[in-house]
Amino acid sequence: MIPANRHREWRRYAPVVVAIMASSLLGCAQDLTQPTLPASALALEQPLPAPGQSALRVASIRQVGDPVVVDVPATMTAGVPTAVAVTTYSGGCITDDTTIVDVHGQSADVIPFQLVYQPKQNESCSTELQVNSREVLVTFAQPGSATVKIYGRSYPDGGVVIVTRQVTVQ
Repeated sequence: MIPANRHREWRRYAPVVVAIMASSLLGCAQDLTQPTLPASALALEQPLPAPGQSALRVASIRQVGDPVVVDVPATMTAGVPTAVAVTTYSGGCITDDTTIVDVHGQSADVIPFQLVYQPKQNESCSTELQVNSREVLVTFAQPGSATVKIYGRSYPDGGVVIVTRQVTVQ
């Protein structure tokens, strides 16, 4: 049991403590940013399509209930193309399309795309889920530490997902 004088003291300072904690939490929340797509992806990605049309969109790499699956080797050899794989999820009105690789210095962006069809009012899409593995080649010119980033989207919310792997280039 809290003595009466301590209870009154707590009641007097409690709003201040709560305000400090809230402002601290809000300050932290303001520092959090949503992941964004690189310019190379934004240049190709199209807005969601109108009914009866298709659009090129960054692929879904995170499906509800399934893990994000990427395969990036821990070591690569400078000047030698090395396979990097990413699993995408499609089906119904969504089909796999191209995957781009953008290497700049010791950093590589891997961005899979899908073609998304928006059905008309009297159309529908089947509900099957297709799990697809895509493989691309990544080449780093110089030895040293390098970074491979795989970009995608999360289904069903459409948020951006970035998977980062560090590699040693020999």
